[in-house]
Amino acid sequence: MQKITDIWFKTELKLEKLANKLKLEDISYDYENIFEWAIAKLDGQELNISRAHLDFVAIAKETNVSLSHKKPPKKDYPETIRRALVSKLKDIGISPVFLGEMTVNDKDENVIINLVEEIK
Repeated sequence: MQKITDIWFKTELKLEKLANKLKLEDISYDYENIFEWAIAKLDGQELNISRAHLDFVAIAKETNVSLSHKKPPKKDYPETIRRALVSKLKDIGISPVFLGEMTVNDKDENVIINLVEEIK
């Protein structure tokens, strides 16, 4: 089975609003010069929702959601969490949703390593 460490999609929602619409728990937000992120829980699993920003306006092509991890490598999504997150994204009108592996290059851009599935 192919590895799924990231779920990504396009949205103009602010991260706070996105996390609330997804009904995530224990939400915290932070940012630095290039990225903004939210750390939150879905069914007890900690997620890291991140994207590039410019004065808190999303400039990244994608908002990326990965399982929180302290150091590489990224963990594979458990099937139940993956299904729940994709379902919640579809319920709030976010489509398409992409599943696979992503990394950040030396220019702080998301780079798709492997696209496993596109869900419309």
